[in-house]
Amino acid sequence: MSKTAITSYSLLLFLLVTISNVVAQVRPLGNKFKHVPVYRSEKDSTEHKKIEALIMYAYNTKPQNQNRIDSLVALWSTVSKSGKISYRKNYTPSPGFSPYDSLSFKKDKSQVTKISISSKKLRKIPEDILHCSNLMELKIVNTRFPKIQSQLNDLKNLKKITILNN
Repeated sequence: MSKTAITSYSLLLFLLVTISNVVAQVRPLGNKFKHVPVYRSEKDSTEHKKIEALIMYAYNTKPQNQNRIDSLVALWSTVSKSGKISYRKNYTPSPGFSPYDSLSFKKDKSQVTKISISSKKLRKIPEDILHCSNLMELKIVNTRFPKIQSQLNDLKNLKKITILNN
């Protein structure tokens, strides 16, 4: 066997070993989100939605007027480029977590171990959550808190607080 062939086999073997150890980074399970556009103003957002509705109407009208559809799509593209600033991630609560809204229906709050607060306008963690003595995990999703009060330290079983989009 030639020296070139041995070098090629060595390189191939090295690449196979190296590539087989590559592991993809995976997003944690349960943190699902969708990208939501952020508009420059409320007027831009409203205009964008109106044009989308007109496009859908034009597509569903029989017979279709392709020139009208094309002009609406061009207008939509222009408004979209000039009105959108960016996109943000809008997270959804994880399955397996009790929503905060359901807490008011529970008499025995000590049975709650996982709870999520989602899309609420609150100044602090609600008192109801502080009464969940066996709470192990708290997920705060799309909610803005200026600060989290220190009373959470009284929950001895609380091991994890996840804050998404605060």
